[in-house]
Amino acid sequence: ASIHTVLMPQSITSVPQTPDFVKGVMNLRGQIVPILDLRVRFGLPAEDHAKTRIVIVNINDITAGLIVDAVSEVLRLPDSKIEPPSALLSSIAADCITGIGQVGSDKDQRLILLLDVYKLLTSSLSEAELARLAA
Repeated sequence: ASIHTVLMPQSITSVPQTPDFVKGVMNLRGQIVPILDLRVRFGLPAEDHAKTRIVIVNINDITAGLIVDAVSEVLRLPDSKIEPPSALLSSIAADCITGIGQVGSDKDQRLILLLDVYKLLTSSLSEAELARLAA
């Protein structure tokens, strides 16, 4: 519900003295939007490839772009297909993982980590830092 749009990678302007997962800012139709690399944010090596996308999210009046490996589909999961994460998994990801979704049949089942975008943004950067990046 908080996803605004999905974009191909675009020009990003670096911002000095920001955490390494903050790639910078970009102009989205006249609005300056901070861009965060989720791979780096979760301790994975940065990686650029043909499927990389920027997911623009807007939640509680915070707009940001999240660099993700790929976007393959949009899903709606019933509550019955979502399990809560273990306490260990939640503590590693700073409580950003709110559940694990199960998609597909028993033979071809995939697991999808569900992120709380607001917690992701506010645990990564304070709202003041996000506002400063967008100013």
